[in-house]
Amino acid sequence: MRIAFFDELGIGGARKAVNEFASRLRIGHEVDLFYVDEHYRKEEEKYFNNAYYFEFKPKIWKSGNWKAKIYKDTIELFRLYNLHKSISKRINSIKYDLIVVNPSKHTQAPFILRFVKSKKIYYCQESLRLVYEPRLKISKNVGFIRYYYEQANRFVRKRIDLLNIKRADFILTNSENTKNEIMGNYKLPSIVSYLGVDIDFFKPGSEKNIDVLFVGSDDFMDGFDLIKKALPLVKHKIRFETTARLEREYVSDLKLRDLYARAKIVVCSAHNEPFGMIPLESMASGALVIAVNEGGYRESIINNKNGFLIERNEVELANKIDWVLSNSKDADIMRKNARQTVVKEWSWEKRTREFEKILFKVSNDK
Repeated sequence: MRIAFFDELGIGGARKAVNEFASRLRIGHEVDLFYVDEHYRKEEEKYFNNAYYFEFKPKIWKSGNWKAKIYKDTIELFRLYNLHKSISKRINSIKYDLIVVNPSKHTQAPFILRFVKSKKIYYCQESLRLVYEPRLKISKNVGFIRYYYEQANRFVRKRIDLLNIKRADFILTNSENTKNEIMGNYKLPSIVSYLGVDIDFFKPGSEKNIDVLFVGSDDFMDGFDLIKKALPLVKHKIRFETTARLEREYVSDLKLRDLYARAKIVVCSAHNEPFGMIPLESMASGALVIAVNEGGYRESIINNKNGFLIERNEVELANKIDWVLSNSKDADIMRKNARQTVVKEWSWEKRTREFEKILFKVSNDK
């Protein structure tokens, strides 16, 4: 097959997934990438037969600059719409068998879905959280003008996202959790195509000198507040490491691999995580995962076998950390179970084979 991927993603697990799928599909298919970004990404060319870059530099908005805010919510969206319309002409001229469209960091479901003529698969990583996540609901305490402006802005963005996603021929998603959300929020069916982990890159190390590791930002949605409350309640004296910063920064895969391999415990506490790459990478690296019993975490972690699922409660988290540090032999058995589970079920090779089967099915569907 001749397959095109469209990518308007920021740095993170979703972009990594595009590259991992493409690099393996490329063995038997011709796979091209069309991507929109602020910068040319030469390092990703190795995953594709051809990579086509389209520059889009969004205006930087800082709180208080309302001119920039209004520009981003109106003119900038119109510019993006026109850019996608232009890109689609290039895609349509090549005549691909399938277009795998990935989310946009600007609109969630991207405008390109409206314009490409080949069969379109939208890989939906999550719903538009700004609109559908109750925890992100705008409060009336922000003031009358800002409240109604944000209400109007979210209505428009909800409409854009909905109109775009409805133009997909098929929707894939990363978990049963997200599949249920897509049906609930959009009233659209989807097919689960799980993501994976590079089991040769993420693997156990020889020295475990980090007792507890948290990977994520200090943003509320990442759940950093839970571990902050739990740590003072832990009875053991521990070494704690985190990637959370007041200012977000990119943490390389090499850095993450080192942290995971050195960690005894990795805490995953994001609010309603759609799927969760961190647990998989942790388990592949020989760390024991303690995750909140929410979202996609429930689909990769088998409670009391290859990790722990807990309620969002700092006392329960602290007690579980103490149990792991007090029962090293039992914890080591769980770590081995976790690595074995990932090797058997969650490798990119296995997940790409499943993904490819879906692509063939969609391609042959009339």
